Amino acid sequence: MGKMEIPSVGAIDHTVVIGAEMESLLETYMFEIPAVSGIENIKQVDVYITGQAAGLYLWDKRFPSKPCALHLPAVLDKEKGTLCTVFNTFGKYPNLDSEVILNVQVV
Repeated sequence: MGKMEIPSVGAIDHTVVIGAEMESLLETYMFEIPAVSGIENIKQVDVYITGQAAGLYLWDKRFPSKPCALHLPAVLDKEKGTLCTVFNTFGKYPNLDSEVILNVQVV
C-alpha cells in the first residue's frame, strides 16, 4: 500500500520534495522439489496453482475478481537433480470455497 504527500512548491528555489511510503501488494513464493529420479529424461515441467487472487485494489486491498490459476514454467537443474520455480501472487483468494492446489506436470 502506498502513501504519498506532495507539499507546496518551495518559495525560494521552486523545488518540490515528494515523500513516499510504499509497501508491496505481492507475495513471493519459491518451491523446490529435490532429488528427482529420472531427471535426465524430463524435457519440460509446468506448474499450475489454483485459488489465487487475480488482482488487488491499491486503495483498500479488496479483490476485484474471482480466483484464478497461475501457470508457471519450472526450472530444471539436471546437475543438482532438482526442479524449482519462483513466482509472485496477490495471495490466496479470500473465499472458503477457494482451494489452493499445486499441480506439477512433467513432460
